[in-house]
Amino acid sequence: MYNAKISAETGKGEYVLHSGGGSWDRLYDMVGDSEGNLYNIGFSGNIIMNWGGSLVTTMAEDGADQGIILPGTGGIERHLFVSKLAAAMETTPSCLTTCSDNTDTAVIRSDSCFIDGQCYTEGDTGGFFGKACWVCDPSQDQREWVLGSNIGTTQCFIDDLCLNTGDAFFYQRRSWSEKIFSECQVCDPAQDETKWSLKEGYTVDAAVNPPDDCTVVQSSDGNGDSSGNGDSSGNGDGSGNGNGNDEGDSIEISSDHSHDGNESHNDDETKSSAPGRAIPNIAGLMYLMFIIQW
Repeated sequence: MYNAKISAETGKGEYVLHSGGGSWDRLYDMVGDSEGNLYNIGFSGNIIMNWGGSLVTTMAEDGADQGIILPGTGGIERHLFVSKLAAAMETTPSCLTTCSDNTDTAVIRSDSCFIDGQCYTEGDTGGFFGKACWVCDPSQDQREWVLGSNIGTTQCFIDDLCLNTGDAFFYQRRSWSEKIFSECQVCDPAQDETKWSLKEGYTVDAAVNPPDDCTVVQSSDGNGDSSGNGDSSGNGDGSGNGNGNDEGDSIEISSDHSHDGNESHNDDETKSSAPGRAIPNIAGLMYLMFIIQW
């Protein structure tokens, strides 16, 4: 909601002040009295309400944490309100040194900002409007919020949101719905203060909402064993003697197969220690020794 002043003579707007809480502000009716006061009747779904100027109200709800509550925090219930805009003589805002016509041409004090019809001192933030990373900095602009010095160091400004390091991208169907957070898209000002950063070990599909936007990157070896589980040494002892055993007079035959890591080989394909399969190999070895000796 906004409070606006419109000239009764010309019909032109003179100023607009933000009012309300951020979501689910509804104004049903407005009535006036003989003294010029106006009464608003409506409801709101917010914990904190700003009525213009310095007037701020905070609602208390049973079962709700009343600790640190940020502006724009939604309430559990809807709250009826009746507000009064009192008729009064206008005064010049405190941060304006001269204001002869309207605030557009007014001169602002050197240590202040005049933004959206309100005065702010140097260093004030736009936290009430959900822009805690925007500040009043008269050296840069006295009529608009500017990005604070924390952007790029400990904060990001992404999708029109002020975020702290590690804050995750989220999906929310309605302003009062539960937030569903991404596993892999986060604020990382060291990488990029204006875009979501991707955690290591993930890929992301930007067209899909959380929690289905992230995919874990599989290991490059596909969990396979690139060695084939074989023994390239042939289990020999360097003396020409095979590695037999006392029970079956068999030898172990090892072969070196080259394959990619996505294949899984059974040891039976590359080597055998069965006595029956070892006999031809023993005969061949004895024949070779006979030829050499002869």
